[in-house]
Amino acid sequence: MVDAGNWGWANPEPSLIGVPGIPLTNYAGWLLVSALIMLFLEYRASGVKAEQSAVASVPIAIYLWTYLGSIVANLTFWDRPMVALVGGVLMGTIALPLCIRLHGVYRQSRLL
Repeated sequence: MVDAGNWGWANPEPSLIGVPGIPLTNYAGWLLVSALIMLFLEYRASGVKAEQSAVASVPIAIYLWTYLGSIVANLTFWDRPMVALVGGVLMGTIALPLCIRLHGVYRQSRLL
């Protein structure tokens, strides 16, 4: 939306390197919102029984889908390789350890 000129900020600086026009406060806002959502989901999932654990995996699946989708979309459809790189690295700080953890949980469950 920013690239198309449909959205903008009065003061877009400072911004991320390679992603001009979007202020750091935008990212901070999204980080705060997502942290609050995850805290809420964690609170709700704390009482989930083992047989309901598939429901608890939905937010993880959505996050990983968003992660991969944003990288692919920025590389292919929107021709924004720098956004794909920056987003891939920043979101990857959560997504990649999460995938490693999920793989370990999956392997452990198969051994039981």
